[in-house]
Amino acid sequence: MDATGDIAKQYGKTQTQVAIRWLLQKDFISSVIIGAKSIQQLEDNMGAGTGWKLTDEQMKLLDDLSSFHKPQGRMYPYFFIDMLNTDRARKF
Repeated sequence: MDATGDIAKQYGKTQTQVAIRWLLQKDFISSVIIGAKSIQQLEDNMGAGTGWKLTDEQMKLLDDLSSFHKPQGRMYPYFFIDMLNTDRARKF
């Protein structure tokens, strides 16, 4: 099971609730946009905001797992972006 699944199991929550809770606890996110096609999905989403919090360790784990690392080498789409922006490079 993955990190959100493990955390969800600890709290008796769903992975969706863990993901939304993680966003709600971030200082720089002012709101979280949710979508629901049914009352059940809405209730699941709303369960992220009531009466529980992720620990600092859990927040760090999810932050680390979601961080973006540009792959080494010239992989798509990075080589393409670099190629298109050659004339935009700053000259110091």
